[in-house]
Amino acid sequence: DGQKTGLFPSKGGGAWLLALQECRLKGIERLENSMPEKRMALSSPATRPDQASGVALIFSPLLAKAVRDKDKVGSHIVWAQIETDVSAADIIVVNVYMPHFGRQSPSADDVYGDLTRLFRSFDKDPRKRRAIKVLMGDFNGRIAQAYDFTGKKRPGAKSEEERESRATEVTGCWSVHRTDNEMGGKLREFLGDHSMVSAGTYFRPRQKSAGASTYVPFGDYAARKSAGLDHVCISRQWSSSVVNVRVRWHPSENRWAN
Repeated sequence: DGQKTGLFPSKGGGAWLLALQECRLKGIERLENSMPEKRMALSSPATRPDQASGVALIFSPLLAKAVRDKDKVGSHIVWAQIETDVSAADIIVVNVYMPHFGRQSPSADDVYGDLTRLFRSFDKDPRKRRAIKVLMGDFNGRIAQAYDFTGKKRPGAKSEEERESRATEVTGCWSVHRTDNEMGGKLREFLGDHSMVSAGTYFRPRQKSAGASTYVPFGDYAARKSAGLDHVCISRQWSSSVVNVRVRWHPSENRWAN
């Protein structure tokens, strides 16, 4: 019933990771009963009235051997620390489901508070502090492009200094949106505070006239129905390591088309 995001895809069946959101109570229970514990990191199950939560990380057999640490924060956040061949840089993957704007028990501010405390806890451990941070999931937030296709600066920037500085931006020019919404503003603030960027906004999406995944990059914004609510974010200093980000919605389209 939920959504999924992939990291480290490999056609050869090597090292890959799958992040699941909106697993709900039954989804978490099914995962617990269907896979070895070492191959997954699960959040707490969703509870009333927070039934849309429940998140998970699924590791390939090869990647599971590299998982050094993992944990959860309630039913909205799960994370794992993965060893790499680079001795000074593990990867910490954090998977999040963010409540819609206006939801309570918990609210988006509650989950962002948990997320902030989690990242601060990473700073207390030297190895986690040096790690490459990857934050991914369903944030239910529309975050604006930094620059449009004419080179004009982001109109939603708070100051002239912010508009002029690429170093303060957390998006590229390929976001679907020209301005942040309320939830996008919260994500922007978090990424800025933790020196991260939304990696997917730096890659041109495939052309598509409708749907929730991508959009026609030129033309009337009002005619576009697309919305970018899911994000894969990474530590700014490691952003050049990302070689591609794509969105594939055909599983959801097949499931919910009718």
